[in-house]
Amino acid sequence: MLPASIFTLTLGYISCKLFGELGGFFFALVLVYIAATLGSTLAFLVGRMLLKKGLDQWVRPSWKKTKALLSALETKGFKIVFLCRLSPVLPYNLLNYLLGASSVSMKHYVYASVGMIPMGALYIYIAMSVQSLDQALSESKAKEPWYWVVMAFGGVLLAFTVIYVTYLGKKELNTMLEEQLKEDSEEPN
Repeated sequence: MLPASIFTLTLGYISCKLFGELGGFFFALVLVYIAATLGSTLAFLVGRMLLKKGLDQWVRPSWKKTKALLSALETKGFKIVFLCRLSPVLPYNLLNYLLGASSVSMKHYVYASVGMIPMGALYIYIAMSVQSLDQALSESKAKEPWYWVVMAFGGVLLAFTVIYVTYLGKKELNTMLEEQLKEDSEEPN
């Protein structure tokens, strides 16, 4: 399996070349979101059909964090999937199958796919910047200096936003897991 980022970057580059920077950005973002949601949902369903029974038997009682996560997915599925989608550290391919094997509802899983939009936007913006640089270098006259300042500022701002949202998501996910661990330890056996 190839990483989806390769396809996202390629689509972003081509879309910006065909439809201009703004139109190409939004065209690519919508297309990437639809394709990513369909692909991840297919992997989710494969995980649900092939892995769910095995996961329940595989998780040992001593794996408290794993049990807490599986328990939290039952009650807070949308929020946890959304937070996982915000994190670029978690590999989406593996996550799709594992979430399919968990008890999160398909509805919450699909709705939480909007969490993939910030990373998709970042990849498309990178592709758009590469396309603009390619275009400026191939033309006889380069774009005005303010254009490059705006592009650099936009890239830094978008990267900062993605990093900050990822940080907040990870922090919230850790808080939710700690709460679930506390709830699970208070339940009588």
